Amino acid sequence: MNPIIDIKAIASGDVKAFEVLYLAYYNKVLTYTTSLLHNSVKAEDATQDVFLKIWRNRHNLVEGENVNSYIYMTARRVVLDIYRDEKYAQRHKEWAESNRPEESVEVSCINEIEDIAAKMIECMPPKRKEVFMLSRMNGLTAKEIADKMDLSIHTVNKHIALALSSLKKKLNDYLTILVLLLFID
Repeated sequence: MNPIIDIKAIASGDVKAFEVLYLAYYNKVLTYTTSLLHNSVKAEDATQDVFLKIWRNRHNLVEGENVNSYIYMTARRVVLDIYRDEKYAQRHKEWAESNRPEESVEVSCINEIEDIAAKMIECMPPKRKEVFMLSRMNGLTAKEIADKMDLSIHTVNKHIALALSSLKKKLNDYLTILVLLLFID
C-alpha cells in the first residue's frame, strides 16, 4: 500500500510529511540515479541532492501536482547538473594542461637552483654546513642540534641564520626568475 503524500503539509514545512515522501521515494530515486550515472557513490549523492532540492523548494509544490513526475524530473535535472559539472571540470583541466609553460624550462631552472644551493652548502665552513644539514635536511630542532653537537642554542641559531643569509643572497635572482616562469602564461 502506498503512503499518502501530503503536498500541502510539505509545502508548509512539515518535516514529518516530508519524511513520508522521502521514505516512499528514496529507493526508487536511488535506482533511477544509479541507472543514469552508473556509479553507486555518485548516485547516492545525487539522490540526497534530489530530496534536498525538493525540501529547499517546497514552497513551490502545488497540491494536486503529480508527485511522481515532479520527483523524477528533479532527479533528472540533478543528474544533468552532475554531467555538466563533470564536463566543465574536464574542459578546465584540459585547458590548464594545454596552457602550462613548458615543463622542461621549469624543471631545468629548478635543477640549476638546486645545484647552485648544493655547491654553496658544500663550500660552507664545516660546522655551519653540519648544523644546516641537521636543521634543514634532517629536520632537527636547534635544541636537538645543540645537544648533538655540544653547542649552545644561540650558536646553532647563528650558524643557521648565516647559512640561510648566504643562500638567500646567492639564490635571490634565480628564485625571482623561477617565480616569473611559473606564473607567466
